Amino acid sequence: MKKKYVNLLLIIITLFLIVSIFRSWFLLQKRSEAIKKTQDKLTNLIDEQERLNRELARVEGREYIEREARNKLNYGKEGESFVFLPEITPVLLPTPTPTEIPYNWLKWVKIFQ
Repeated sequence: MKKKYVNLLLIIITLFLIVSIFRSWFLLQKRSEAIKKTQDKLTNLIDEQERLNRELARVEGREYIEREARNKLNYGKEGESFVFLPEITPVLLPTPTPTEIPYNWLKWVKIFQ
């Protein structure tokens, strides 16, 4: 009788340990997925930061400032002359009025009248 209780107790402890191991394994998998997602997000943010740093260096450059001043503010260098071209407006052609085409049955009616 005592041996049955010991065996039952060992089975219960073994089941508890198995459940605990599976639970720990599941939590480990879940956390490793979270770590992978966070690493991917970090990689994307680092790439975006590098892109923004390149853009900042380009925008702070003298060439960019000169080009923007020329394009947006119509500034130019000394001795430069501007040529303003007139805007091209499209030629509007009148649309032809559609002629009314009678139905075939009306043509036959007119023939037999």
